[in-house]
Amino acid sequence: MKLTTAAEMREIDQRSTEEFGIAGEVLMENAGAAAARAAERLAPGGPVVVLCGPGNNGGDGLVVARHLHNRGVPVRACLLAPGAKLKGNAAQNYRLARSFGVLLVETPSPAALRRLLREAGLVVDAMLGTGLTGPVRGGIAAAIAAINAAAAPVLAVDLPSGVNSETGAIMGVAVRADLTVTFGLAKMGMYCYPGREYCGEIQVADISLPRALLDAPELQTELITAASAALGL
Repeated sequence: MKLTTAAEMREIDQRSTEEFGIAGEVLMENAGAAAARAAERLAPGGPVVVLCGPGNNGGDGLVVARHLHNRGVPVRACLLAPGAKLKGNAAQNYRLARSFGVLLVETPSPAALRRLLREAGLVVDAMLGTGLTGPVRGGIAAAIAAINAAAAPVLAVDLPSGVNSETGAIMGVAVRADLTVTFGLAKMGMYCYPGREYCGEIQVADISLPRALLDAPELQTELITAASAALGL
């Protein structure tokens, strides 16, 4: 199985749009829909609480919330940044979530967030994704601590927030997920310790990235498993 760096995935996303004509909003829709299907399979006993950061990972989370809401699953989408400050595809999905009637909680207080997490049957982490380069601070660090202190199972969207996507280092604090749904290809940091311990079960979702790009020979990092080692692969 191929593993990628954040830079390699960004290039795949960009080439998918520029060379194959797949719009970024289509990729975000497919990513969020895949994560929503995984969330629904977990069949939570209480509402799904989706924590959305200010970037594209948060946009994925808004797609998750919209799909779950549209299927009749109780869901609350918590935005850790004001919706008016979202940009691009994330802003578009904020508007869609509002038009669909998704319950949106913008910049909740620490006490309000802890209350929502106590009531949750499932928590979806869509705060930071693969773009993290420095230590996690402020409200997102506090949200991560609250998630880890809650009893509900956690689904991470693309990568647990706080895990470095290339080295597996913990950038101060990180979400401990029970399931990570990642997109296109797995990331190197998901299989490096200590990051591997934070990912739980890992599922790689197909979001319609061109196979020619995912199989490109320049992507040379492979995961060696016991099975592949036994076969000499």
